[in-house]
Amino acid sequence: MNSSGVVSAYTEKATSVTGTALISSMQSTVSNPPQGSSPYGAGLQLNVVMQVNTTSSSYVYWLQNTVTFYTNNDTFYYVSNVWNYSSSSASMNANYTAGQGSVSQSGNQSFYGYSTNEEGYTLPLALDIPINVSYSGDAARASFSYLQAQGGAPLTGTPSQYDEVTITEPQPVQSAVILITGNAYAPNNDYFDSELDFGGDANGANATYTSMHAVLNMSYLLTDGQSALPRSVYEFGSDTAEAATNLQTNQVNGEFVVSLGALNFSTSYVPTTETVSNTTTTVAATTTTTSSATSTPAASSVTSLTSSTSANSTTASTSSATTTAVTTTSSPSPSTTSTASSTSSGGIPEFPYAPLATFLLVAALAASYFVARRRLSSPSLPA
Repeated sequence: MNSSGVVSAYTEKATSVTGTALISSMQSTVSNPPQGSSPYGAGLQLNVVMQVNTTSSSYVYWLQNTVTFYTNNDTFYYVSNVWNYSSSSASMNANYTAGQGSVSQSGNQSFYGYSTNEEGYTLPLALDIPINVSYSGDAARASFSYLQAQGGAPLTGTPSQYDEVTITEPQPVQSAVILITGNAYAPNNDYFDSELDFGGDANGANATYTSMHAVLNMSYLLTDGQSALPRSVYEFGSDTAEAATNLQTNQVNGEFVVSLGALNFSTSYVPTTETVSNTTTTVAATTTTTSSATSTPAASSVTSLTSSTSANSTTASTSSATTTAVTTTSSPSPSTTSTASSTSSGGIPEFPYAPLATFLLVAALAASYFVARRRLSSPSLPA
């Protein structure tokens, strides 16, 4: 987190993360949509990283709860994705992965994906998109839910689960948490962060928004049962391939407002407890991706996962990131970008903030602020 210009790492462990959005205006165009992507596609994606510790090893998975929009006809649907972060070459294995969807190939890796039926929407649209994790026996579980209210109606009630993914591990599971930490990289060299991003719809699409006004927030349910906001948020995301070229996030009266404008890579915000308009839930304000993450004590022994176990490749969908940024930079992922993955098995390495900040800024500016590194193999399964 950035406190008065001093950057320091922190760690959070959660069993649930919820992204909340109130979208009052949104139109998107994609000039050169990738195969399987729409020229009018947009995406809002909650991305978190799950750390699974077994009796002898640790495994890491990237979880995505995504809302895919087609702004030309005001339709949308929900997508769940799971990718394997356990090594640079790890993939999801259909023999060890069960849910409403299936395991598909993306490049040289495979991922799990499922999508709901397409339906219409009316703005203003209020959304809660939670991801919950749990475990029992030799299995870790990730559930994906949504709660929606259209046309300015208040967001009330309980989110509906539309998918639960069970990943069977080779040893009994001792813990499964959503890990956010600035003290270590994931084994594939991506980040242990949480993100709530706007971007293209899928397959690394880079969207140009012609209209945007949204309020984004995020909240954690920690492993000790306490609710918490992200401690620090930035205006860009890193674990994602889709992007938006012209969105910015500003903190207004304690809320994070996404609008048209230029991305600010240096500004960080401290979330405050606020109630998003048209919602009944008080959540952590975050507009895009949080750059500081949390690490869990259990995560100190991360070992690589072979493709014979469950594997996950990262895809990314959206350009504004979750813990604080509205426009996001693409992050290296096994499927679209080759990042040498390193597995750690002992101490947690020091997080290189200065090189990271320089890399993100240079990479973003060099590629129209975003470098798409992952691709989704199916248009119905945005990453």
